[in-house]
Amino acid sequence: FFFTQKTAYEISACLVGSEMCIRDSTSSDHLYAEGGSAGGLLMGAIMNILPVNLNSEKSEEIIKTYQFSFTDSEENYSVYVRRGVAQISKYPEPNAEIKVITDQQTLKEVFGGLKNLSAISLLLANNTINVEGSKLEFLQFLDLFTD
Repeated sequence: FFFTQKTAYEISACLVGSEMCIRDSTSSDHLYAEGGSAGGLLMGAIMNILPVNLNSEKSEEIIKTYQFSFTDSEENYSVYVRRGVAQISKYPEPNAEIKVITDQQTLKEVFGGLKNLSAISLLLANNTINVEGSKLEFLQFLDLFTD
């Protein structure tokens, strides 16, 4: 949906914090769950990549917090979007304006572009992706990570 291919040169210029740890690692084993497939990509790795893909122009006026919780794990992530910058936290944010609750595989498919807008709308309608707050604002959040 919003991951675009970039060259290593393009990415290295905007890596900060935890993304640098991923870049500087000598092994990609820590990115994958057992099996090593893209479907096994760890949720933490996906969330840590989000800031690199944020469209700063689309998000320059946004100040919002989004929380992601998963029905199939104890993991929680908060995404703080502040005027063109996204910051990821591995802790729940009780004051998040938008709270998204789903299973990890569904969110991986949405973030990975395997679900189009119609499919995402269906997932929202049947509560496979449950949103506390505005479902439209969740869709707008996804749009912040596209060109």
